[in-house]
Amino acid sequence: MNESEFLQRMELADQELAQNRVPIHARMFRAFQLLTPDYAGPLIGYSVRHEEYPAFVGPNLLDKIDAWYKERYGKRACMPWILGKVPIILRHEIYLVRVPLALGEPEINILPLIEGLEPELTQSLTPQELSSVRTTFIRGYNLVAHV
Repeated sequence: MNESEFLQRMELADQELAQNRVPIHARMFRAFQLLTPDYAGPLIGYSVRHEEYPAFVGPNLLDKIDAWYKERYGKRACMPWILGKVPIILRHEIYLVRVPLALGEPEINILPLIEGLEPELTQSLTPQELSSVRTTFIRGYNLVAHV
């Protein structure tokens, strides 16, 4: 593979991944798999010596893909620590709830993630309001986290 072929194949790979709704920050490794489906060697780590590989093979190809995504998408190519915000309505007011990066199915304490929710109001919430907050957050979390 040369630079021109790499750029053409990256465009096609990125289009396919976008059509499959793969988030930008998750495309790098998937693009690598699309470009070299049979590669089985090392990619990252302290023992990987880049000078042992041709420019478009293994870890060097992964570096080129990473650079391509950073140049194309900037900060959007980086894994976010906060995936977004979910709006909830609480006592006729809109609050935003930060959606944290979470792996697996953790138990998430939602109340500290609600921006602008004061302790006084938190203490006065009824069980029904707390249930509504949780249900709305989970619905929004599933939309944001599983894009």
